[in-house]
Amino acid sequence: MIATDLQAKMLAGLKRRAAIACRENIIFHQCMENSLCLEERRQQADFTLIFWMLHEVPDAPRLIREVNETMVPGGRLLFAEPWLHVSRAAYDRNVETIEKTGFDVVCRPKIAFSFSTLFCKR
Repeated sequence: MIATDLQAKMLAGLKRRAAIACRENIIFHQCMENSLCLEERRQQADFTLIFWMLHEVPDAPRLIREVNETMVPGGRLLFAEPWLHVSRAAYDRNVETIEKTGFDVVCRPKIAFSFSTLFCKR
């Protein structure tokens, strides 16, 4: 499992929670503002979670392309955004971008306070 975040503080908090939960199989990776920097992990991920953060990314299409590169065919991507901060139209534009990048919609699970979609990589 790879946990990626731009903020070292967020990764440090996750490390503490992982230690409490005895989770030792997590690679903590700090990305850059304009890239996930996961080139060495191409086609290794079978699940990716983009949760309540894509609206904060300066170049969402680039991030989605990089996620695609890290995932194996048939891998799942769960995308969720908070409906309190993101309009339905903005969310739908990102869903369309994800589909154009090589993913198919599987379902739209119900997640509290969220627009959410589960995808499968083609």
